[in-house]
Amino acid sequence: MRKLIGLGLATALATALFAVPASAQTVTKFSILGRQVSSHRVSSDTFAFRDRLLEPGNRSNVLGHDKGRCTLISRAAAHCRVVFSFANGKVKVNGTDRFRQHLSKVPVVGGTRAYNGVSGKSIVHHANHRDTLVDFTLVR
Repeated sequence: MRKLIGLGLATALATALFAVPASAQTVTKFSILGRQVSSHRVSSDTFAFRDRLLEPGNRSNVLGHDKGRCTLISRAAAHCRVVFSFANGKVKVNGTDRFRQHLSKVPVVGGTRAYNGVSGKSIVHHANHRDTLVDFTLVR
């Protein structure tokens, strides 16, 4: 009888350990300010750029850099792939930037090191021709 109770208890404990709810995810939100360092045309409809990533509230605090490439799909939008590099890893985005609307939602498609396995979204606010505010919502 004791063996049967012990076996039942062990089975219940093992089931509880492996029954992780689907809602067990973490959400991380942060913002960066991208200040353009360089930009050049790659072809008639494609351009590449690099930005220095700054803390929005303290622009003297450099958080990293980004490197991107965009292909124009209309006069008001481009398909962009951008890698944001931070000290603890990289965040990759890939999607349409509707830069004439001054606000775009571009999907986060992955990352490295501290950002390995993330997805989510980036909200891109085009402040002017040189500065871009990006709000990240990362889900793991």
